[in-house]
Amino acid sequence: MSAKLAAALLVLGFVMPGTSVFKRMAIGRDELTVTALKLDGLLTLTPPLAREAFTPLGLKSSPGDLTLTASLSVKYPARCRVDLTPATQGKTVSFVWAQGKHRAEGGELGPLGAAFDHTCALLTPRNAGEGGTREWLAKYVAGLKVDTKQTSLGRFAGGTALVVGDREAPSAPQLWVSKDRFLPVRLKWNDDKGTGWDLRLLDYTSPSTAEWFPRVLELYKGAELWARLTITAGDGKAELDQVKF
Repeated sequence: MSAKLAAALLVLGFVMPGTSVFKRMAIGRDELTVTALKLDGLLTLTPPLAREAFTPLGLKSSPGDLTLTASLSVKYPARCRVDLTPATQGKTVSFVWAQGKHRAEGGELGPLGAAFDHTCALLTPRNAGEGGTREWLAKYVAGLKVDTKQTSLGRFAGGTALVVGDREAPSAPQLWVSKDRFLPVRLKWNDDKGTGWDLRLLDYTSPSTAEWFPRVLELYKGAELWARLTITAGDGKAELDQVKF
């Protein structure tokens, strides 16, 4: 084997360790200049999740998808709120995630609360002291039973991702991070009942959301889509003093 070929194989075979992945993710979060963020969008629930949502939202059951207006407020570091309201008459359900603590107002909507918590945990920690953001991310992901000592490469949404976690076990929790931009693009986790969920964070190129937040969030159970949030407008200079986190 020639020296050039051997060197090429070494380069191709190298995969960044989990500690370095979290370090690069933390750098991106710490360098953000935005301090408060207001996002508006539409949340579509497919029938499996819509059936769980009718009662908390004060709606009568009906077939098909359910569409809600979504208003998200983010105050850095690590404070998020989402208010979900039916397009027609009904009740608002809200989720709040602040410094690692979850609160629901008006009731839970199946796995949506957990998906919201995970999104905020990955995107909103910042400037937690020297190495603090990296440590926060690593601890949070490890708490989801992701094996942070295992990393590999994968293809996702047309790009290359660094996969933290066990790729050999189909049901193993995993975090997928964009190899080029070190932004989270996918999280697979298991709930307390052992049900596997797949959260996909798509499109960080929209003028409305930039790298602050993905333009689209999708939640899957296996191969079945349960929810899709599409952001339609964003404000990186929002005044959120009156928002209750």
